[in-house]
Amino acid sequence: MGSHMAARMCRSLGNSVIALWLSMAGLPFAQTLPLATIPSTQVDHGVFVAAGAPGVGAFASALASASIPAGFVVSSEESVLPGTAGASQDASQVSVRMAVDHFLRKHTDYAIARSDWALVVRPRAQTVCDAVLGRLLPDATISDPAYVALWRLARTVNPDGTPAAAPSVVCGSGCDAAEQHHDSHVTLTLSRSSLQEALSQVVSQAPGLVWVLRDERRAGQTGGAAVRICRLSYFDGNRSIATSYVFASVSEGRR
Repeated sequence: MGSHMAARMCRSLGNSVIALWLSMAGLPFAQTLPLATIPSTQVDHGVFVAAGAPGVGAFASALASASIPAGFVVSSEESVLPGTAGASQDASQVSVRMAVDHFLRKHTDYAIARSDWALVVRPRAQTVCDAVLGRLLPDATISDPAYVALWRLARTVNPDGTPAAAPSVVCGSGCDAAEQHHDSHVTLTLSRSSLQEALSQVVSQAPGLVWVLRDERRAGQTGGAAVRICRLSYFDGNRSIATSYVFASVSEGRR
């Protein structure tokens, strides 16, 4: 398999972090934030606790561990690491709707975006990810392991900045195949599908995965203008997997 992607697992605060190194490039942006419904699926009370934790990482990780298909767009100020939500002593269950309502009360700068495939959480403010998430992809069928499907979507959006060879994942010690969901086989049917819906199709067919697009700031080279980028990562259960797929970028001075 291709050598351009590698992953190394390390332990931090009881969570694993995997880093995937890949090429990057950019696309323009615009704001889109349609309305949505929220599923009423029952989940452990720990998901409700995670919804109230600082940042969005704990909630995204909890949804992944609960096998709830979800996607997050994360503002530049937020952390995307799993974080710690604290243990819940309550053995009862709550609906995803209750957990989301709790999240929105604690994180008033976020809202729910409409999706046919997953629960999608996006900032109310503009991000560099907005336009690319609404971009319609060419009609196609993708049938691959989930992490390969994500690579194919990156090549579809930005082929010039994405390696042509299929990715591979190399994991360090402590890997448990039963806990890895990025290998789940998915079949995406793209028919006038947006990138947001394509990403959400992936996680809907690979329970345990939650996609994350992060609005990040990168300093300019040799004194040049800083750049905002939209970079892909995802949660595989309580593991955070960071890639260098960059779906959009814009000079900070032009935002």
